[in-house]
Amino acid sequence: MQERKPNIYTDNIIGPIHSRRLGISLGVNLLPKDAKICSFDCVYCECGWNKDHKGGHFPDADVVMEELEAKLKEEVAEGRNIDVITFAGNGEPTLHPRFAEALQNLAQIENDLDILWSGNLKDKQMIVDEIRQRKEKEVKIQLVYVIIQIL
Repeated sequence: MQERKPNIYTDNIIGPIHSRRLGISLGVNLLPKDAKICSFDCVYCECGWNKDHKGGHFPDADVVMEELEAKLKEEVAEGRNIDVITFAGNGEPTLHPRFAEALQNLAQIENDLDILWSGNLKDKQMIVDEIRQRKEKEVKIQLVYVIIQIL
């Protein structure tokens, strides 16, 4: 069996990335830049195994959101339209202690939202509530390989 080569993101903002399904996406990594933090150890995860990437500190959510806003402005200035903001990164993005607050900070951003989420959190209702407040925008939550839409 061939050894997997993990992809650990070293930036808070990733992209833009062209997705056949989502269009042009900017990724948001709210997880440590040198670690994978996830409740699961999925064989298909591009970040590799949890045991191989321990440690790290969560980045400040406010700083990440400021970086996102700056990147969005830069893309607009270059004439590029971003279709969707994707919360992904080095594992489970909703494990950031201020994830719901980061979603609140996106309220003024017009882009659609995509969240890669295991759905395995005790505070998941709080996250769903924050997502529902964005009802005028499309929100996709990817639960492993299943995609649901909260309208």
